[in-house]
Amino acid sequence: MCIKRLKDGDSELSIVLMLSAPELRSNPHNHTVPILDIFPNDQDPTVLYMIMPSLRSMDCPEFEIVGEVVKFVDQILEVHSDIHGLSAWFNRWWDQGLVFQHENGVAHR
Repeated sequence: MCIKRLKDGDSELSIVLMLSAPELRSNPHNHTVPILDIFPNDQDPTVLYMIMPSLRSMDCPEFEIVGEVVKFVDQILEVHSDIHGLSAWFNRWWDQGLVFQHENGVAHR
């Protein structure tokens, strides 16, 4: 488990709550980390703690062969087209991850 400290009213908190709503959580293009719990700090009501599953670094354990890297990229970007066509690769990634968030009002700065 991972605990993240947030300030009440933080835009990240409102985005996470929106993306965790059941209707968006069930969307297969929603790859945001699920929120397991959110609770306030007893001493400071402006501070909240968000509990999430721990995520490990992408290179832990280290890749040993090229095929592992290709499988990793396929899974992380949901590339199911010809790996040799970079534009098809990019478009698949763009269509699923960023478009889902943009359609739901999330902009990246």
